[in-house]
Parts: sequence; structure tokens; C-alpha cells
Amino acid sequence: MICFLETGNWQLKTGLHGEIAGGGGSNTLWCGWDAAGTNNTFVGVAVEGNKMTRLLTPMSGSGFTATITCAQPVFQAKDYLCVGFEVLYVTSANGNQYTVDRFRGRDFIAAHASNDVIYALSPLMVKNLIDGWDDKIENKSVANQITVALNALKAGLGSYTVTFAAVPVLFNDGTPWPDADPTQFIAITSNLANCLLNKDGNIYYPDPGSQAFRFRFSTVVQGFPITAVDVWEDYHCLRGEIHCGTAAVRTLPTDPPWWNQDEIKTKWKDEK
Repeated sequence: MICFLETGNWQLKTGLHGEIAGGGGSNTLWCGWDAAGTNNTFVGVAVEGNKMTRLLTPMSGSGFTATITCAQPVFQAKDYLCVGFEVLYVTSANGNQYTVDRFRGRDFIAAHASNDVIYALSPLMVKNLIDGWDDKIENKSVANQITVALNALKAGLGSYTVTFAAVPVLFNDGTPWPDADPTQFIAITSNLANCLLNKDGNIYYPDPGSQAFRFRFSTVVQGFPITAVDVWEDYHCLRGEIHCGTAAVRTLPTDPPWWNQDEIKTKWKDEK
């Protein structure tokens, strides 16, 4: 069996997303591209501000729109809310009562009980999960773009037997300079899909700085001993991960000699 690692809509499908917002705020998650790591708490990564409360009344498991009542008036129109595995979009707000559209997270509509935790998704989570995240339908979510890439991989692999395992990685736009491009995304947490299956049979993967993420990785990558390696500063902050730094074979052509190659000569000039 060939095993690839998928990043994408794990936030909803695995429940880790709800776990993050529901009480994992004391844990940390290295998030960003700075050498120290921003060490945002889970709540800071997953929840918009302090917009988290509980349902005051139950919510049915049917209908594409609903009116919900919450314990506190913390949301506003155009917020994306998460309750259980479901994403809701707030179309209007009146105190602690909200009219919402459902089926916004490409997942199922479900019933929810009173006292269930409900919270507003952070802008980072919205970009990862929701198509048209800035009101422009052509701006697809990270999950959508990964699905397109996976389908292309599957088509290219043809009859090969492949297992895709979803691992937790968050992406953001605004690629660091000098490659900044708001239409593209880069892993803002350690990219667990960019790991190394070593010849000793071990999988070495970049430590995400989070016990919950490590545990999730261990549950979906089975059959191999795994080791988390802290390469945050040396690899991730330089826009690479373990596989980039260890498994790639790079050679320079011998003609012309490397010291006469234009690319290297230009780089030297730039650095002087």
C-alpha cells in the first residue's frame, strides 16, 4: 500500500476543530513564519476574538436555514459559526438571536443540543474551510484547492492502490516575502504532510508544537514508528520542512563550472 498524507478539511471531519475551541486553549500551536514561533493558543487560532458561547435552545437536524438563540449576544452578521461538525453563516443578528444559513462547511447538517458550544471561526479557519471566504466566489478555500490537487494525483496514479490520511495542517495566504502572493497559500503551521519515511522504517515529521496535533498524526499514520522533530526555526521558518531538507538530491551541472553559473553569480551580487 502506498500512503500519502492529506491536508484539508480535517478540522470538521475529525472533531479536532471543536476540541481546539472547547477547552484546548492552554495548549500551544506553532503558527507563523517567525523563528520564535508565535505560539498562539488554540483558541486564538480557531476562534474569532472571544466570540464563543453556548446554544440556549436545541437546534434541529433539518432545514437549510434556522433561527438560533444563544446564551450571550456575541455574534454579528457575516460571522461563520461552528457548532459540532457544522458550519453556519449568520445572515442577521438581533441581540442573542441569529438567523443562519446552514451547510456552509461542505459537511452535514445535524441536530445540536442546548448548551452545546458554538463559536465564530477565526479568519484563518475561514480561509482553510470556506469557499468565497472574502465574498468572492472565485477565492476557493484551502480545503477546496487541496481536493482539486488530490483528484489530479488520483487520476495520475491510475490503478495504484493509495490510502490518503488527513493530517492537521493550517494554511494562510500572504506568503512571506519575497514570494508574497495573496492568491496562493503556504502552510502556517508545521506541514505534517512534508515528512520523511526513512530507510529505518521510521516516519520523521516536523513537530507542530502541539500535543493534540501530534496525537492526531499518530492516529492516522499507522503501521510505522513515528518521531516528531523540532525543525521549526531551521526549516519551517525558511519555508521548508523535513522532506525538503533531507530527501531531495540536488546537483549542479559541471558545464559551465558552478562559479560561472549566472544564477549563482547574480545571487552573490545581490548579497554584496
